[in-house]
Amino acid sequence: RHLMAAALSALLLAATPSTMAGPGAHGPNGEHLDSPGTMRSASALPRVEAKSEAFELVAELRPSELVIVVDRYETNEPVLGAKLEVESGALKAVAAFRAEQGDYAVTDAAMLKTLAAPGEHGLVFTLVAGKESDLLDGTLVGAAGGVVTATAKNDHGHAHGGDDHDH
Repeated sequence: RHLMAAALSALLLAATPSTMAGPGAHGPNGEHLDSPGTMRSASALPRVEAKSEAFELVAELRPSELVIVVDRYETNEPVLGAKLEVESGALKAVAAFRAEQGDYAVTDAAMLKTLAAPGEHGLVFTLVAGKESDLLDGTLVGAAGGVVTATAKNDHGHAHGGDDHDH
């Protein structure tokens, strides 16, 4: 009996919310569950996170697309069906909303080629959701040899201690 209880406890500890967190997920105290210290595994794909007072997003560069998930910063409610544009330098591309996945995708070949190249790539995301609009920015870093990795602020630009940002 005690062995069964111990096994169940170990299983529950292994399945804490931080090990099951999706991009941009917040814990009960406002902590970001997908930060490098709490992520269940590091993605081999480059990612960038960006936030504003109203929205936050996570973008992941895949071989054939830049996939973007957007949510409301205060509630983590997904932002669906918005208009989203991505700019990098002189390049601009529209991210198509995909209702089935609840995300946005950029498939512009020139944009993807640029983002996959070595070096830092500043990204500006222009979001129009109903009557609200916002600009979010982040940097994607490509390593030597064409292997791309992402950099992001772990704190999304806000403090987690005594801030007035309540999740």
